[in-house]
Amino acid sequence: MQRWTTTALGAVMLGATLGAQAPARRGMTFEDVLMLRTVSDPQPSPDGAWIAYVVGGADTVANESTSAIWLARADGSAPPRRLTAGRKRDYAPRWSPDGTRLAFLSTREERAQLWVIAPQGGEAERFVETRTAVAAFEWAPDGTRIAFVAPRAPSAEAEKRQQRRDDPIVVDSGFVYPRLHVVEVASKRVRELPLGDVAVSDPRWSPDGRRLAVTVAPTPKADDGGRTDLWIVGADSGAPAPRPLLVNPGPDAGARWSPDGRSLAILTRLTDRPGLGHQRLAVIPAEGGTPRIVVEPTAWEPQPAQWSADGRTLYTVAQTGTTTTLFAVPVAGGAPRAVVGGDAVLAGLTLTRDGRTVVAVRSTLSAPGEVHVASVTGTSTAPLRRLTDHNPQLRDVALGAGSVVRWKGPGGLDVEGVLVLPVAHRPGTPVPTIVAVHGGPAGVWTQGFPGGWNNYAHVWAARGWAVFMPNPRGSVGYGERFLTANYQDWGGGDYGDIQAGLDTLVARRIADPDRLGQIGWSYGGYMTAWTVTQTTRFKAAM
Repeated sequence: MQRWTTTALGAVMLGATLGAQAPARRGMTFEDVLMLRTVSDPQPSPDGAWIAYVVGGADTVANESTSAIWLARADGSAPPRRLTAGRKRDYAPRWSPDGTRLAFLSTREERAQLWVIAPQGGEAERFVETRTAVAAFEWAPDGTRIAFVAPRAPSAEAEKRQQRRDDPIVVDSGFVYPRLHVVEVASKRVRELPLGDVAVSDPRWSPDGRRLAVTVAPTPKADDGGRTDLWIVGADSGAPAPRPLLVNPGPDAGARWSPDGRSLAILTRLTDRPGLGHQRLAVIPAEGGTPRIVVEPTAWEPQPAQWSADGRTLYTVAQTGTTTTLFAVPVAGGAPRAVVGGDAVLAGLTLTRDGRTVVAVRSTLSAPGEVHVASVTGTSTAPLRRLTDHNPQLRDVALGAGSVVRWKGPGGLDVEGVLVLPVAHRPGTPVPTIVAVHGGPAGVWTQGFPGGWNNYAHVWAARGWAVFMPNPRGSVGYGERFLTANYQDWGGGDYGDIQAGLDTLVARRIADPDRLGQIGWSYGGYMTAWTVTQTTRFKAAM
């Protein structure tokens, strides 16, 4: 059978084959969504020759999610191959500094544990056994130790109470704190580093292997995620007591050491409103002091940065409207430069150790995420090149055309969103339309593939519906003023933005005003519940 590849945005479905009509491709179904493979967390080997990454999916028989570690040649000279063979979740692959081993987390023993495997293949072995789940880890620069985060094992009495089901949860007490540990690779001896009762995350080794930078929160409560601080912890026995690196009312996180170990790049929000506003990319001396803001983003918020090998540039990923972009930011100050972007979503962006190659998972409105690479050369990059193809079955599925739409909200505010049209849509013919409101409110609809959890636009498109995904004021990726524009005004200006966008689609004869529905969860659920008290234009809401 002749196979057709879905084209980019605004694609037209082709129908002719050599001398005969091609069979019509079917639309996407919920069963197709279950069969999708998700690609994530690409990690280049120290020499840049290989990329380890995670492929996830659904085990519809066991009714649970699964994932495995795969390997791809960075030059694309050989097909990717599966490395781990467990039927549970293998994830978070991290190369040893010499490239001879891959450590990863796995739930094959129910709780997440640290495992190690040779990249050439063979049996994986559990590296260290803990009685609680491991949450994060990192190799020491010399490969002799691994730092990891896990709660302490419960006491014998606590386990007995659990078995008797005599273990009531008392609100705001009895917290189970994630603790910082170091395991010696040779002896497998584990040692907890004493930090007291704080929730530890994101351990990062200094280049000399003597210290760790960690993010700490007062408790493991979700709300305390906006009250994090940065600490420096000595990794050796007899090291000085842990010390705060930066403490302020807003969140501090994402500490990354400079190559010379003298400074750290961090994310900080110097505010007493921890839930609002952009974090700033800053540099702080390793011995402490006042952080220096490297760039004041006006239209984007940075993610944890990566240093260039010479320590002169910071690379950071940011949400830029409906897309993501990799920026190069001079450490000394100056205008950031866009390195990799385009009409797509880039996740897991990582630079190779030599800084010459960018690795990322790239997805678009018409294609799920796959591992891509690009060469970084001076002030420009080569185009992204795809290495993997884990969802070839979609070449036989007809997808609705997707695009970005723009309009004016109340007060003349510039607003945009994403629109997916029905399969085989005829221009000028109004169609039933679903308005999907994202969560947050500081969420965002992007140009990533809309065929998964919480976004089934391609499934609706197969059934003749258009799906309108607005990014009203309060969405991330459009600047700090836009992000905070609905502060203490949920259901005000943001509601007006959404309705104005829908009015635009009705005026353009895309949305049928007599066949409208609205859906949303979290903040989107709040907005949907609010909407049906303000207007009768929707025939259904969910």
